[in-house]
Formats: sequence, C-alpha cells, structure tokens
Amino acid sequence: MNNVTDALARNVDKLSTKLETYIEANQKQDSLRYIYFNGINLASKVSNQLNIQKLSSENLRILQQVYEKLNHCNQYVVRNAGMWFFGIKVVDKRVIYLQTATISLSKIEEEINKFKEQFFPNMLF
Repeated sequence: MNNVTDALARNVDKLSTKLETYIEANQKQDSLRYIYFNGINLASKVSNQLNIQKLSSENLRILQQVYEKLNHCNQYVVRNAGMWFFGIKVVDKRVIYLQTATISLSKIEEEINKFKEQFFPNMLF
C-alpha cells in the first residue's frame, strides 16, 4: 500500500494535468449536439447534450432525412423552425450536428470546424 501511495504522490501533478485536460475536452465536446455514425465498424456516438428522446417527431424525421441524404452527397444542411441540421459524410463516417436555429449558418460552420479539428482530427472532411 505504501508503494501505491508513494507512486501517486510522485505523479500527482501529472495526474492532475491529465484529469484537467480530460474534463476540459469533455466540456468543449458537448458544447455541440451531434450524432456520429461509423458505417465501417458500426460505431456510433451521441453527445451528452443531445437527448434524442426529447426531440420532436418532426426533428426525428428531419434527422432521418439528413442521414439518408448523406447516402447521395457529402454534406447536407437543412433548417426547420427551431433547429439547424448539418450533416457531413466522409467515406462511411457521418456526423450530424444539431444547433439552435437562432445562430447563423456561418457561425455554425465556424463552430463545427473548430469541433472537427479538436475531436475528429483524423477524419478528413
């Protein structure tokens, strides 16, 4: 037990820095609501900010429409009364961002570019 305590004491600064970085990354990641699909390995991820159960039936229909449109194009954007849906496809990977409709499209694109660089750096959009 003393060995563990000594090891933790020697590395507390490193652990603290890594924990702060992890917390900061998770907070930034969830500033956008998104759904990620990987058609190669069937992986998916839904951001913590997005509660799919609370989406209206219209928004669920639009989400499905964006997903299907990405079968035929690499980018698809649609806006309804309350929300932007911004879909991007690269090979078999798709990310659909959902953002409030009060934000301009150029601001959404700016935020998405920052997000992509930080969390999907290996995915060439």
